[in-house]
Amino acid sequence: MGTLTEEIFTRRLGRRVEAGDVVVAGVDYAMAHDVTGPLAIEAFRTLNAPLWDPERVILVFDHILPANTVAAAGLHRMIRDFADEFGVRNVFQEGICHQVMVERGFARPGGIIVGADSHSTTYGALGCFSAGMGSTDIAVTFATGKTWFRVPETIRIELRGGLPPGVLAKDLALQVIRRLGAEGANYLAVEWGGEAVAAMTIAQRLTLANLTVDFGGKAGLCEPDEATRAYLGEAEVSDLHPIRPAYRELVEVDAQRLEPQVACPPAIDNVQDLSAVEGIALDEVFVGSCTNGRLEDLAIVAGRNFGCGSSREHAPLAIQAAGIGAVIARSFARIFYRNAINIGLPVIQCDQIYDSVSDGDPIEVDVRSGRILTGGRSFAGATPGQVALAIMEAGTLIELIKTRGWAAIEDMSAAR
Repeated sequence: MGTLTEEIFTRRLGRRVEAGDVVVAGVDYAMAHDVTGPLAIEAFRTLNAPLWDPERVILVFDHILPANTVAAAGLHRMIRDFADEFGVRNVFQEGICHQVMVERGFARPGGIIVGADSHSTTYGALGCFSAGMGSTDIAVTFATGKTWFRVPETIRIELRGGLPPGVLAKDLALQVIRRLGAEGANYLAVEWGGEAVAAMTIAQRLTLANLTVDFGGKAGLCEPDEATRAYLGEAEVSDLHPIRPAYRELVEVDAQRLEPQVACPPAIDNVQDLSAVEGIALDEVFVGSCTNGRLEDLAIVAGRNFGCGSSREHAPLAIQAAGIGAVIARSFARIFYRNAINIGLPVIQCDQIYDSVSDGDPIEVDVRSGRILTGGRSFAGATPGQVALAIMEAGTLIELIKTRGWAAIEDMSAAR
């Protein structure tokens, strides 16, 4: 009986565990990335011990990829040599470590994971106790499969009601940080619950769990439910619930009355309503951190110069893979625009529509004319050129070249 955290440790140790107990517990996985991994490896070697379980050690290249200096390349080599020596096969360089841990199925309800990164709290979105630790702790876990914990007390965050249009999981987390302060959950577990959480996707819950560490939390957890089961694709998910819990504090937030939140300098707990800072010019917007780098985030962020300026096609491919039929923005980064067209993802430039749509509104797009219909209104988007239309009608640039060759484009130029 107890909080989610107490229930997880009680099950793991096979005896009653309460907040404040100091325990040594086995973990399911230990993760390190390309910045923290080398220090963990160095500390591990001083133990002169065998690796606990190569299948349960996760190494992710994501912080300095590709290596931008000779020194960074040397650290990468150290990690790869370690993996080869000890037979570690879970070595990845396919995205942010926390997203990899979830998408690769390492985080499970009722599990315990430690990671050499502070935002390892992210996996708690699936009902897993996960915590960030230093490289020395991770090294000892590499050798023994265990680590020590002082089982934390728990704050319960009850998010009442549904989210208004334009308000996202991060706004809820920032509102809590605003109320509790940057140290409001120091060495505490945080349970996120209520109607708003129950209605969230797993991607949104990942944001709540991720941001828990930003107000001091040791772990951030959401109770597993049908959404968890659907995400994991399993018939059964661990029956894990708080049972007559004794919370240190209960914080209630009326999600329905919340507006978008903005964390302002100089600290994360200097949070303001969007209306209070509206009109301040932005020099740069970054999307892609471990807090807001999921497909849902990428899909909803469309403003001026939308898209990735890199030559990599991963950005439009990810959007297309998420089932998104088209992207509408005020303007596009040049290479992103061309990459999107080349893979058959329609992109329409339109400035007027932005003040006329809300999250969830149905939108109909006529790609050939650039006409956009929503809410009974019609908007004129930029008309794609002949080349873009020819590529999209063929499906992709590859299909156009395979079926018609360069003549398909050369003929357009000759006809002008």
